[in-house]
Amino acid sequence: MLQLNEVFARTWGRLLGNSRAPEQEFWAEAHGALPGLLLLAEVYWGLEQRMLDLGFSFVYDKELYDALRDLNISGVHAHLGATIDYQKRLARFLENHDERPYLEVFGDARLPSAGTLMGTLPGMRFYHYAELAGGKVFLPVALRMAAPEPADKTAVEFFRKILSITKQDAFHHGEWGLLAVNPEGDPTSGNLVAYEWRSKESWKLIVVNLAGGASQGRIPFAGRPLPAKQYNFRDELDGTIYVRASDELRSRGLFVRRDGFGAHLFDVSAA
Repeated sequence: MLQLNEVFARTWGRLLGNSRAPEQEFWAEAHGALPGLLLLAEVYWGLEQRMLDLGFSFVYDKELYDALRDLNISGVHAHLGATIDYQKRLARFLENHDERPYLEVFGDARLPSAGTLMGTLPGMRFYHYAELAGGKVFLPVALRMAAPEPADKTAVEFFRKILSITKQDAFHHGEWGLLAVNPEGDPTSGNLVAYEWRSKESWKLIVVNLAGGASQGRIPFAGRPLPAKQYNFRDELDGTIYVRASDELRSRGLFVRRDGFGAHLFDVSAA
């Protein structure tokens, strides 16, 4: 990003005198010379699409991070409404070398929702130094090593589970789709974000409560092929199994309710 001609000129122009800018962008030349090289852009200031156009494979998803951090629920919904081609090229993160440790920003209470969301969306799932152990020391980029610190048991167990689940083929070769959540009994359905991963062999359904209070709604499946009479919704986060009839799924939809900052990560199969 800092090598973009306009950014470089804005940052260092006062020192460049009458020097002319290069005729091409550095990254366009680099991508042209090595078209098979995967490039990840650390990018801010709304320049994500610009970097992708110049040949980058992935760009930081700073917009989603900011919306999630700030409890900007409408912003999260709007961002996830982007095309799947764009979503696939975003690097999702809860922390990086510029952001404070996620436990400091989100805390233990928000880990189920924030961690499940960032760990199961399409694109690159980006994990930072010591994040998987719940590190609390913010390591300046100029330092090579941080002081030893005890692991956070909650974080270790959560990330071990998420990483194991998302090794499954559906999360890498399945088809991702955002799902609607309709109101059911109260106006809290807008706090929920739901999406699925479908492949020939499996069906994953993720529901995340972005708010601090309990939220509920119904996910409609009208018109969807549901050949079995009943389906098991096994939550891979806690092992609970919910059995639902296909007639109910088609007519009323799947009822979901999560406490504040909770999440479901369902493996769905015929009962």
